[in-house]
Amino acid sequence: MNEPELVTKNLNKIFNSEFPLSIPEYQRAYEWNSYHVKNLLNDTYSICSKDKSYLLGTIILHKNEINNQVKYDIIDGQQRLITLSILMHCLQGSEKLSLIKAKFNNIKSFYFIKNTKNEIDAFLKNKVDRERYKNFVLEKLEFSVLTITGPNAIDQAYTFFDSGNSKGKSLTDFDLLKAHHLMYIPEEREQLASKHNKFWQTNNDKHHELFSSILRRIRMWSRGLERDNNSDRNDFYEFISTVEPSEIEQNEHLFNRYMQPNVFRSWHRENDEVVLNMKYPLQYTETLIPFEIPQTIEGGDSFFLYAKRYHDMFEHLFGENETNKSSFISYVYKLFKSIDNEYIATAYKAVVLLYYDKFGENRIIEAATCAELIISEIRFKWGQTRPSPIRVETTLSKVKNNKLIPILLSSTISMHVIVLLINEIALNKRLTLESPTLERYKSKVTSFYKENRMKIKNEQIREKLNFLYDLN
Repeated sequence: MNEPELVTKNLNKIFNSEFPLSIPEYQRAYEWNSYHVKNLLNDTYSICSKDKSYLLGTIILHKNEINNQVKYDIIDGQQRLITLSILMHCLQGSEKLSLIKAKFNNIKSFYFIKNTKNEIDAFLKNKVDRERYKNFVLEKLEFSVLTITGPNAIDQAYTFFDSGNSKGKSLTDFDLLKAHHLMYIPEEREQLASKHNKFWQTNNDKHHELFSSILRRIRMWSRGLERDNNSDRNDFYEFISTVEPSEIEQNEHLFNRYMQPNVFRSWHRENDEVVLNMKYPLQYTETLIPFEIPQTIEGGDSFFLYAKRYHDMFEHLFGENETNKSSFISYVYKLFKSIDNEYIATAYKAVVLLYYDKFGENRIIEAATCAELIISEIRFKWGQTRPSPIRVETTLSKVKNNKLIPILLSSTISMHVIVLLINEIALNKRLTLESPTLERYKSKVTSFYKENRMKIKNEQIREKLNFLYDLN
């Protein structure tokens, strides 16, 4: 492993040809808003008259050599360096601004870049000594520049990355995950890497809910946990690869999943022979790869297919577009929309997602109803004078204590799941007393069940539902 190099350099040297800066494909969009830009301008201009050097944090660069050309990919510091490049362009302070010519694939970047230029132009019109400011920024503004080389450069960068840097916008766990897994894709598969990068960027706004609130918690519950192990970067450490790129010896990905391989829907016997039944169209072979939520994480292509599978599944179940939802999925979705508590709704979505992943639409109405009846019990618990507050920890403990995830993971037949879930439903009367919060919750869910109870075919569930929500 090559040793990282840490030196202090002023902005003029960073912009010098010694550092041909580049923005790698895996980097997120440029998205500094007016608040960040104004802070940087005010901070730097307020001290430029003191003629003292000013350290503006750390920049992490990956020295990368391709086709005998050396470039420095920006791992951390992109937002600050782009902003300062725009500032120098406005001040006409340097001809060596490689980032001014950088290409951005995300349309969002263009909006923020234009906004940054407008903010800088407005600032410079306000009695600014442009020449003094330009010289200060180029000569006195300094960074600690950490340069990393070698095959595991990005992994090394995580070790040195300062998530508490208030001068820049910190990389999120999902920025780091993308970079981590793109590193596993060979250089000659650039088109595949670009495809995965585009998918990841497109879903930037959805990663947190799916990975942090749903998938990570399912994985924790599957291990018998309800709390995070790490003090920070829980999402990153949960979904990194279990092996290093150098430890991967084969191109094949072996099947070892729930009901392997799920290209076969079922099997039966004809005489003494086992016959495997395949009922899938073969044009979408990616969708046939059997993943499971709690599986060990493989780096690269496999991870992005894992992410795509569960993004698509989550959108199908809980996305706003109802056009392609069957009557079964529509029931699941509308029940979720009737749950008037964020934490209960999130736990409900996690249980239903795992059920659908294993059993599809088979008995999903009964499974979803049981999940709501079990988890929502905590909504109606009372302290001495008022309803007990619902916290995220309360719902995590409820799902764990009722063993909802182990029930789903250990069952091979959907009817087994329903029988076990019915046994977990507590028959404590859903009193609302004088609580507006409980009255609102009960009213919305009761209204849903009254409209849809005939879709529930299991008589035991219907009896418990009628008792708990007074449907009769």
